[in-house]
Amino acid sequence: MDSQFFAIRVTGGQEENVANFIYKNAILNENEVYSLTYLTSQKGYLIVEAKSGQDIREAIAGIRHVKELVPGLLKIEDFDKLLIKKPTITEYSVGEVVDIVMGPFKGMKAKITKIDLSKMEVTVMLLDAPYPLSLTVDSSYLKPPKNR
Repeated sequence: MDSQFFAIRVTGGQEENVANFIYKNAILNENEVYSLTYLTSQKGYLIVEAKSGQDIREAIAGIRHVKELVPGLLKIEDFDKLLIKKPTITEYSVGEVVDIVMGPFKGMKAKITKIDLSKMEVTVMLLDAPYPLSLTVDSSYLKPPKNR
């Protein structure tokens, strides 16, 4: 079995439905599609193992919510980054100033006041707000300032 890995861009939240339709199409059309995987951390993408890109193109033809077959192949080494999630919350400490990179407060600076490892959440005090404002955000919403 000589296989290659491809990525398919799909509508976010429809990964499981699209994977089921691709599986059924592949069986019906006798395409050599060996595995279908989607990761909750990579919303909007399916990873497909198949013999060739042509097998995938035939399996995805006419399926709703399929946006495109991403050009190029995925290497096995690329999966390490996707499957092994480094807990970024351990990089932070109480009192540290961070940048907010997502959400409605994107672009603002904040000071960490509390870290909840079990929930992977951080409570911060906004520094750029005109009045003291404390909020709890997911640790992925933060990044250390550039001059760290």
